[in-house]
Amino acid sequence: MDQLKSDGGDINPDDITTDNSEAYKRLGACCAILFAVTIIMSSVFLSFLIKYATTAIRFCLKFNIAMYAVLAGVALVYSNALICVVCLLFLAISVCYYKRVQHRIPFASSNLKIASHAVKVSE
Repeated sequence: MDQLKSDGGDINPDDITTDNSEAYKRLGACCAILFAVTIIMSSVFLSFLIKYATTAIRFCLKFNIAMYAVLAGVALVYSNALICVVCLLFLAISVCYYKRVQHRIPFASSNLKIASHAVKVSE
């Protein structure tokens, strides 16, 4: 039987083990840890949404506007007129949307608080 070469060294095929039980144990432990972290993070996020729903909604809308402005600026710096125009169009739409729904944010916030609380209670 020919010897396998890896990194310039000789490897005996008889030395290669196919027992993956240790790898599966580590994989299971990693999955369990990630599952626990996911549960904790979702609980924290739901608590955050319940407390600061209005602020979160306003932040997301304003962040969207800011990102379109930044992307338009970056496209302008790199002399990409088409991307700049598209970003400015989306910026204008986002500003109009924010102005139009601004008075509805308290109602959306209440709905978000109720929905988040219902999800948290059902955990």
